Amino acid sequence: MAPLLIDDLDLFLEDFAVPVTANGTSGSGILDQNSEVVIGGEVVMIDYLLTVKTAEFGALSYGDLITVDGASFRVEHEPLRDGDGRTAQVPLVWVSGTVPAGYSLTDDLLSDFGVTVTIGGTTGLGILDKDSEIVLGGQAVKIAYTLTGLTSFVGSLEYGDTLSADGVTYRVEHEPMRIDDGGYCKVPLMPAVVVANYITTLSSIQITTLDGVPLVTL
Repeated sequence: MAPLLIDDLDLFLEDFAVPVTANGTSGSGILDQNSEVVIGGEVVMIDYLLTVKTAEFGALSYGDLITVDGASFRVEHEPLRDGDGRTAQVPLVWVSGTVPAGYSLTDDLLSDFGVTVTIGGTTGLGILDKDSEIVLGGQAVKIAYTLTGLTSFVGSLEYGDTLSADGVTYRVEHEPMRIDDGGYCKVPLMPAVVVANYITTLSSIQITTLDGVPLVTL
């Protein structure tokens, strides 16, 4: 396939793009949901991926705020340049506002694939995924478990909180990350209970001086 000419790129963006504003610059970009990109040699699932002209938004940095078709997002990783470098892909996280039409998690999905989740005395549904990769602090991070649920249910969780999912207790490893239009969150988790078979107990360890005088016994 021949490379896109500048005019081809402008026409492509004109047909499929939405308005984008960041750091005082206005332009356009194509917003995709639930895309896979390679970051640090790892394939990572991104909730929102914005394709833009490098000349317009190539200087964006982690943490920058950007408005896409009226909705506010935060940049989760520096722009990833495509092909000849004229376009770049920018991983985003939703902050506020109505997201442009596209894929949206629904209550039906929770009903079909969700497990029972209990937080304190409240019970609801959540989708539990194992060995997921997400972007945290601009880096691709492998998470043992992620729980997807309604923001109204899981959105107030904090690091260190515990919850039960499908009868197993987990500890929250990072504050919930809002997805879609903010109605849902992903929560990174770790099992809160260590299986006894994997615990090795050390006892009667004595620390002494070089001449054999005991200092402490563990």
